[in-house]
Amino acid sequence: MMFHLFFLTVTISKRRFTKEDVQRAQKRQFSREQRLKTQAKQANYYRIM
Repeated sequence: MMFHLFFLTVTISKRRFTKEDVQRAQKRQFSREQRLKTQAKQANYYRIM
């Protein structure tokens, strides 16, 4: 059922997600998480100082 809904959404939007698109999105998400982690570390460091 969920697959059918997903297929409908893809056909409506006329946008087909390739593996590359998915991997790129995952990389973007990962890099954003890494950036947030480093910002939190820096904030903790300055709080200690």
